[in-house]
Amino acid sequence: MKEPPRTLLEACLVGAVALGLGLAANALNPDGLAIRRDYFRTAEPAPAAPPPVARQADGAPAPADATPRGKTESAPAESAAPAFADAEEAATAERLRERGLQPWTHAQAVEAFENPMHAAGATLFVDARKDEEYGAGHVPGAWPLDHYHLERSLDDVLAVARDAPQVVVYCHGKDCNDSELAAQDLVGFGVDESRIAVYVGGWTAWTAAGLPVETGPRGGEGP
Repeated sequence: MKEPPRTLLEACLVGAVALGLGLAANALNPDGLAIRRDYFRTAEPAPAAPPPVARQADGAPAPADATPRGKTESAPAESAAPAFADAEEAATAERLRERGLQPWTHAQAVEAFENPMHAAGATLFVDARKDEEYGAGHVPGAWPLDHYHLERSLDDVLAVARDAPQVVVYCHGKDCNDSELAAQDLVGFGVDESRIAVYVGGWTAWTAAGLPVETGPRGGEGP
């Protein structure tokens, strides 16, 4: 077996001596490289800081919000539109709005009638049907106002309607437009339209609900 060339042996010897001197110099240098350190490892991200704790004026932690994170409190629901009995009443109500009049549901009319302020004159009911129909039965305390015979009662109705906080006009109900005509009469003679409402269900809805009925002249008593 041949011996390695002399030049190769000398090169290895020189390399070993140089490596030893380099390691020794690095160890003695305070800024030298750390032999065991992995200089190629990616640094781990620092942990996220906890959210700040809300505190009250006295320094105590504020109570936790009952709303779960990621969710927002729902906005309050909008007030529901007045509910009319059926499509026919709804169509009449829409027609009244188009003509600048305020339609009322049956529930609104009953609420106004049963309000203690009604007896003090806060709400004035006006019956727009024919005189004979009014005499056969009407909402207690209602004033008669036949659009086709205004001369019979217009002056009396105007005397109280102009100062009434609320005027509710009705006729038979639904497709009956006598209440609409009477309401327009009142507006034309100076009653503020913002205080006039048309009871869409009218006399039909009133009697169907079994509500009080007055017969004869206004202020009369039924049988």
